Amino acid sequence: MDRLVELYRNNGYLLFTRNNLYALWDTLDLDLLQPALDPMEQVSQMQKLQERKENPTANLEIRQKQLADTISLQKYYVGNVTVYPDVRADTTNRAEKVTTIRNVTVVQRSDKFKPRIFPQYVYLTRGELYRQSRYMRTMNRFNNLGTWRLVDIQQIPRERTDTVDFVMRLTPAPKYNFTTNLEGSFSQSVISGNFVGLGLNVGLQNRNFLKGANQLNTNIREGVELGGLNSGQFIQTRQISLSNSLIFPALFSPA
Repeated sequence: MDRLVELYRNNGYLLFTRNNLYALWDTLDLDLLQPALDPMEQVSQMQKLQERKENPTANLEIRQKQLADTISLQKYYVGNVTVYPDVRADTTNRAEKVTTIRNVTVVQRSDKFKPRIFPQYVYLTRGELYRQSRYMRTMNRFNNLGTWRLVDIQQIPRERTDTVDFVMRLTPAPKYNFTTNLEGSFSQSVISGNFVGLGLNVGLQNRNFLKGANQLNTNIREGVELGGLNSGQFIQTRQISLSNSLIFPALFSPA
């Protein structure tokens, strides 16, 4: 039944739920209940009845309920898509900046994000038949970016129409994430002696580099191996490394 509901929702039936369906479980065979005057038919019915007792079977039908309200059988099409990328409790009184790009309206009270980045993450196209799979794909896309801490997409059907609008409210995660950890190791050998290894890792992540929801990760690592007190050389080896990675969640375009 869940698969049937998903099939309906992927074909425009936004409000279709499991409450529209019910299962009819029938363990009887209507042919066995029909009276027969022919002795041969009666013998055949008795044989079938005995077979059903030895190997019970049942017929299962999934039927649609006859509901007084048929709004759940309404096919919907995608209407307006509005994105609020900087939803915070302290931005309610600020002026809004509205930009529409490729049928996606971006409303933000700050200048943290470039409006042109959002259409590529939205898989709901105006005028197309509503599909739940595209709605979930859009939800998962914003969640996987890591730039936003909370993602909420409201589906708002218009009254007395076959159109559903979408309002996306995105709560940004902290722009910077700082991590550090200290590592240690100890090795003991009869030939080479005792050695102690120390390592320090420092990482800085920018979750919204260039206002494009890009991920910039910078990591610095320093490692020192200590030992050899008898030889007078306390620091045996020293290593310093720096790594930097930039992740673009979509094809890069300088425009």
